[in-house]
Amino acid sequence: MHPTRRQRLKVVSDASFLMLYQPDDASGFVCLEPQSHAANAHHMAGHPGLRLLQRGDTMSIAMTITLMPALIDGCQV
Repeated sequence: MHPTRRQRLKVVSDASFLMLYQPDDASGFVCLEPQSHAANAHHMAGHPGLRLLQRGDTMSIAMTITLMPALIDGCQV
């Protein structure tokens, strides 16, 4: 929930992993990016989530972000 705007985000994704990116503290924004695998999965045991695509293979990931009124004690504000 945003402290002054009284809003919250609802994020629905079929991605197994999400990456939160912010270039620096002064940027004033963040990016929420769906990911098919863990960061650095190429170098991790078991390669969590990593899927190698062969020529002609396709893959898609969906994500919906909805801005909603805040809830306080289960009630919309």
